[in-house]
Amino acid sequence: MPAKTITLGLMGVGNVGQGVLRVLADSGGRIRAKTGIDLRLKTIVDKAIDERKDVLPEGCVLGDDVAAILDDDEIDVVIELIGGVEPARTHILDALRRGKHVVTANKAVVSAHYAEFFEVAREHGVNIKFEASAGGCIPIIKSLKESLVADEITSLYGILNGTTNFILTRMEQGCTYDAALRDAQALGFAEPDPTFDVSGMDAAQKLVILTLMAFNIRSDISNVHVEGIERIEDKDMAYADELGYAIKLLAIAKRHGDRAELRVHPVLIHKSHLLADVRNELNAVFVKGRFVDEQMYYGKGAGQLPTAAAVVGNVVDIVLQRADEQEPEDVAFTAIDDIESHYYVRFTVLEQVGVLATITRILADHKISIRSVVQKETQAPTVPVVMLTHVVQERALRDAIREIDAQGFVKDASVVVRIEGELD
Repeated sequence: MPAKTITLGLMGVGNVGQGVLRVLADSGGRIRAKTGIDLRLKTIVDKAIDERKDVLPEGCVLGDDVAAILDDDEIDVVIELIGGVEPARTHILDALRRGKHVVTANKAVVSAHYAEFFEVAREHGVNIKFEASAGGCIPIIKSLKESLVADEITSLYGILNGTTNFILTRMEQGCTYDAALRDAQALGFAEPDPTFDVSGMDAAQKLVILTLMAFNIRSDISNVHVEGIERIEDKDMAYADELGYAIKLLAIAKRHGDRAELRVHPVLIHKSHLLADVRNELNAVFVKGRFVDEQMYYGKGAGQLPTAAAVVGNVVDIVLQRADEQEPEDVAFTAIDDIESHYYVRFTVLEQVGVLATITRILADHKISIRSVVQKETQAPTVPVVMLTHVVQERALRDAIREIDAQGFVKDASVVVRIEGELD
């Protein structure tokens, strides 16, 4: 049987776009043998096309105007790898309205506009896929949409940013935050300006996408409580280790009937948990379902070839007519002050009589029960006091911390990290 030819147009040949070129060149024969599909890349568009010519394949139409793709009726699938929200959103909508399927790895535009994309795709009988936007080559979207479609997902925990996971791994090994960040930048895991990663915003965009796939609920970045890793110090990593925990930046989604909670922040997670062993730039998504119980998906969350492989896999899925279109539900979202958790708290206080008694009294006044206390002797004028709490509402803890931090013996703002994996 002759292969079915699918004609592609590629928008953007940056790092991932060049990876797509390599995957298509290397894997075309395997894809044809496994699926009977022949992927033909016809047109490549990039705003700096003249600078890219040395990496572009022969036989393609090259240009800097997306009209060369959008106006070509022969092109079946548009691969959008421009990045950012605009003009990517406009180009995706134009492609869908012209009856072209779309594959993208663009988390920013998908997390902000997925509902609009689904609606336009339905109207025009086409599909949009975005596996690589929320986990690189980890097939988490495909798994949630296909393998776990019969299950009721109750919670999802993701290490979704390789930069922050690399930094925290280095800090576990004794590096300061600043030294770990410099290592990440030197190895290409962190941008010169790492704010988007270390602030948690990158993971938050990915969490919006995974929430749609796991729970079929409508959300956006405003529904996600976001904290970064900037205030975590190497001493917190050492205390966590001593207490039997690792510190990770987790993206967390939980469904409670007609409510959901979405948050990204550092957490303490027990060393026995599978996520505690996910190190360096690797990503992982841990899913809990009513029927399947617990599953973890693990692998490279970024990188040229892993991401490109997911993009090309989505192209094949579209040809095989596996649709992602759906109508998301609307739910209420739980405010961060209303969640309940165990907590790690580090106070920096003067070494003087009565400090610990005052802290424990204030905590007791707010009905906060302490699981354990660690206080080490030091020659410095200030000492760290580390506490783990039993389950408490966040609002009560924050009120207590504000009162404690106002005491004259407290010298730095207290560090608070939630503990996950012990409260479900």
